[in-house]
Amino acid sequence: MVADPTASLRERFAAADPGLLRLAAGLRAATGLTLTLAALTSLDQPSVVVLAGGFTAVVTCVGISDLHPRGQFRTLLAGAPVTLAALTAGALLAPSPWPPAPPSCC
Repeated sequence: MVADPTASLRERFAAADPGLLRLAAGLRAATGLTLTLAALTSLDQPSVVVLAGGFTAVVTCVGISDLHPRGQFRTLLAGAPVTLAALTAGALLAPSPWPPAPPSCC
């Protein structure tokens, strides 16, 4: 009896990712990133907005681990404003380095 050569590959993949949870999370993040970048690029947004949108899409998709759609929606509602606030604070504070540079002595 000859063993199916792809059976071993399937068994190894299933052992590394039981329930295909990592694959689903990766596909969800990649799909969210692709759709976000496509939408922002088609609207001719500046590269900073496209970068912030892509970052927000990936963080939001990866951060949601609830099993039920209602819980996912609640997490999205709670997490998206926090992410956008963090990005806004980073953008506003970027021009002023912290801690301030020491005064030159000579």
